[in-house]
Amino acid sequence: KNSSVNPNETAEKRIFQKIDSDAYGMIKDLEISEVKQIDSITFEATHTFTNPMLEKKLRIKRNYIFYSTKLDSIVEKVDLKTEMESQGEWVDF
Repeated sequence: KNSSVNPNETAEKRIFQKIDSDAYGMIKDLEISEVKQIDSITFEATHTFTNPMLEKKLRIKRNYIFYSTKLDSIVEKVDLKTEMESQGEWVDF
């Protein structure tokens, strides 16, 4: 059995947990569509979800900076792009 852990999978799990906890679990359809490793502790992730207040689907791309290469905790997040779905298209929000 290969015991090596894919850092993208670990990062994606932590990112999902971070978004979920930041939203107090109120996001029902959270989906992470892409995770890209930038350096040893920085990952760029794109995720979509429906904002319960706006009742609109949002897509957010942001960088998540982890405390260490263990990828156990996220210390910072930087929004790169926020879009809202309108008339079937993604528009800047």
